[in-house]
This record gives sequence, C-alpha cells and structure tokens, in this order.
Amino acid sequence: MLILFVSCQSYKPLALKPNDILKELEESRRLPSNSQEFNFSDAERLMSQRNRNLLKLKLEYKKLQKISNIKTPFPNPTLEFGPSFGSRLGETEASSTQPFVGLGFSIPLGPRLARNDDLNKAKEIQAYNNIVIEHRKLYLELRKAFINYQLSQKSLEVIFKLEKTLELSKKTTEKLIQLGSATKLGLSQVNLQLNELKIQKLEYKSQLEESLATLATLLDVPSKDISKLKAVNFQHKDISLSTAKIKKLALDNNLDLVSEEMEFHLADFELKLELAKQYPDLNFGVSSEDEVGEKKRTFSVPFSIELPVFDRNQHSISEALSNRQIKIENYKAILADTLTAIDKTIKQYKNSRAKIKLIDERIIPLAKETVADAEKSLKFGSIDVLRYLDLVVQNQQYQLDAITQQKDLWEKTFTLEIITGLPLVNFSNKTPATLKNLFKNMVK
Repeated sequence: MLILFVSCQSYKPLALKPNDILKELEESRRLPSNSQEFNFSDAERLMSQRNRNLLKLKLEYKKLQKISNIKTPFPNPTLEFGPSFGSRLGETEASSTQPFVGLGFSIPLGPRLARNDDLNKAKEIQAYNNIVIEHRKLYLELRKAFINYQLSQKSLEVIFKLEKTLELSKKTTEKLIQLGSATKLGLSQVNLQLNELKIQKLEYKSQLEESLATLATLLDVPSKDISKLKAVNFQHKDISLSTAKIKKLALDNNLDLVSEEMEFHLADFELKLELAKQYPDLNFGVSSEDEVGEKKRTFSVPFSIELPVFDRNQHSISEALSNRQIKIENYKAILADTLTAIDKTIKQYKNSRAKIKLIDERIIPLAKETVADAEKSLKFGSIDVLRYLDLVVQNQQYQLDAITQQKDLWEKTFTLEIITGLPLVNFSNKTPATLKNLFKNMVK
C-alpha cells in the first residue's frame, strides 16, 4: 500500500510571471523578414507558426491525445482489514478480538470501458479537426485582411493625388482672383472639396488601421512592422461556379456545418457509452477471518452483481438520445441558413460584378478620354485651367470610386468563401483539401 501511495503523482507548481511573458512576447513578435514587400505566402506561413488561437488548439489536442492514449482502467480493487470484537462469549478457546482481511475486485460486464476509449479517441480526433477548421477560418480571414490592407493603401494613394490636384486648383483660383478673372465663390467650392476630402482621408486611414490590426492579430506581429511594408497586389478573378456547385462545396466544407457534424458524431459516441452503462459490474473478492473466541479461520470468495431491475441508466440514455437528435436539427438549421445565404450572396456578387464591369469598361475610359481632350483644349485655349482641373479631379474621383467598388466585390467574394469554406479566388497554386475528409477517422 505504501508503494502504491508513493507512486501517485504529486503537485508541481507553475508560475505566471507577467513581466517575463511581456519580454518574451516582444522578442518573439518581431517581423523576421527585412523585405519591403508584403507577400501573402510569407503571411500565411507566419500565421500558421504564430497565431495564438492555433497554438491554444494545438495544446488542447495534445491534452486530449494524452488522455486518449491512456486506456480506460478497470475499477480499483478494494482492501478491507481490521479487528472483530466479541462479547459475552463465555468460555473461549481464543481471544475475543480477532483480525480479518479482504480484497475485492469489480469487472465490468458490458462494453463500458471500450466505449469510453472510443469516446476519448473521438474527442482527440475532434480536437485535431478543430485545428484544421480554425486554420481554414484564419486563412480566409487573412485573405480578407490582406486584400483590405492592399485596397486601403491604393485608396490613400488616390486620395493623396486628389489632394494635390485640389491644392493646385486652390492656388490657381487664388491667383485668378488677384487677376480678377475668378470669384471667391470658386475658392469656397475648392475649400469645401478639400475639407470633404480630409474627412474621406481619415475614413480610409481608419480602414487601413483596422486592416493592420487584424493582420497583426492573425500574424502575431506588431502593427508598426506591417505598416512599413507594401502589400503585393492581387487582381480579382471572376467566379464562374454554378449555384449547384457552390452548394456542393458548402455541404462538404462550410465551417459551421463541419463543426456541427462533428458534434453529432461525438453525441453518437456519448449515447453508445450511456447504453453500455446499463450493464452492471461483477464484484468478487477474497477474505480471511478468524472467528472470535474460536481457534478457527474462515476463507470466503464472495460474488455479487447488481440486478438492473429498476435503474437501467434511463435518464442519461434519454438525455443522450435527445442530444443526438438536437444535433441533427441544429445541422438542418445551419444548412437552411447557408442555402439562403448562398442565394442572396450570389445575387449580390453578380450585381457588384456588373458595376465593376461598367466602371472598368465605360466610366474610367470615358473619364480618361475626357481629361485627354481637356488637356488638348487647354493648350488651344478653348477651356480655362480651372475647368481642366475640375475634370482631373472628377477622373481621380472615379478612380477612387472604382477602388471602393472593387472592395465591395471582394467583400461579396469573401462572403461566398466563408459560406463554402474554400478560397474561390486563388492567391497561390495550393488548393486546400476538402474538410469532408475530416470524418473518415472519426466515424466507425
């Protein structure tokens, strides 16, 4: 008994030192590359290595893996010992106090231990699958943050050009006022445009900071380090998938559907365990006892079993059955919402794509042509410089509108990607595997 007690695990303290953790994080969060370009492949690799959510899930998986590797043990044997006391014995041949000792064992008759091992293995597989699902989710978030950062940079570049043009228009108007060929009304209009542009610039800066903060969280890198880099541009490619194909992709890869399907399989394992608990344990033992007042020793080997007459684990089985059915209904509800979202988003995507086509093929070319004609007219004296600058401002405003519309198109694209659980516009040659394969090792 002493050996058994000594072999038990003991407590080991683990200190949490905030200052040391802060120092460690500041050193580990530095951007490893000195490149001036922000490459998506580098960002993806950095996220896989550093993201805190992934690190936590990996620790959770290791914990459940250790539990799964430990087979469910048999119930511990029981040891009983002590003295037996006698009184009013009359004439006795031996002492009225005699020792007894007994050792008891329990053997499960049903498959409870095996079912518990199956459940632990299913939890281990679910923990691993959660890492894959979280990585896919973060990957899609990274794509969105990367594009938003890229478009915010492009928007600010156009804003700065627009600001320079308006400043030039302001200076020109002030000179013309001195010459008497312009009025203060024109100057007021230019000042109004400049102030409106400053508000726009602040909005775009806020959007840029939001994208930077998201990237910093995903990559575990300070925002100031990312802001020094210029994002490599990605061109949007049209999604030519049919509605039926998108629904099929969502059925196999939608993150919410995949998670709920895993919950269903886990509930099924829990039901099997509760059903196995209906079967009782077989109890047996060996005991030795000296009779009080007699020079006799008795040995017994008792067997006992609980008869499942009244309690057959009905409550837990009923709850497990209901939980499994609830998972099915949850899956149906998520799938119904997903189908509605697919129909809505596809329509929004097509509308946004039509707007982009109209801007790229008609408005931008016409605006450029107008500026070119205005430049020629200015040289010939057909229009004044303020009219020319107004047309340049209008052209730059169209460029800004085009970027805004591109962002809207990417938003619809990312919404479709979240619904399907797969990237629909490739940033690289790699194609993520279907998440449906996650259940092959989970379902028996």
